[in-house]
Amino acid sequence: MSSQDILFHVPSVIDEHAPLPRYQGFHRQKFVLDLRDLKLMNSLGIRAWVHWIRSFQAQNEIWLVNCPVIFLNIAAIVSEVVPQGVRIDSLILRYVHEESGAALRGLLQRPATGAWRVPESLESGGLIYEFDGILSKSLGRLKTEAEFIDAADESRFTELGLRILTQE
Repeated sequence: MSSQDILFHVPSVIDEHAPLPRYQGFHRQKFVLDLRDLKLMNSLGIRAWVHWIRSFQAQNEIWLVNCPVIFLNIAAIVSEVVPQGVRIDSLILRYVHEESGAALRGLLQRPATGAWRVPESLESGGLIYEFDGILSKSLGRLKTEAEFIDAADESRFTELGLRILTQE
């Protein structure tokens, strides 16, 4: 992100009352929309989001960062949530150790070249954590750009562009 990019933090709840940021007056800019706080998007929120994201000028770049699984699941079903030309740059994925219920949240960065390499499971601290959901469905919007790999241990996290954010 450069100093000329415009960063918007998306609210945690997107519904019919969500205060989606205003961007009028900016032309030929790169907009970075940070979704890290998003927890809920209801059907009226999806509709408001689609109208809002479509309202950006075509000459503007739009990057979505820190996309949580809830957003990815919606984008897999409603294609207009991430219209053509909008770039998903990073994902927040949750992995769970089934026996203990412990969880890891990881940030997966888009690779500079090639496909996303997304692990179905992670090995960390001697424990195996499975993706919390159905990976192929959650990443349905990215399936033409993603390669699913069985597992990744801590030695491969950096190579994959994965950074552990929290351990619960």
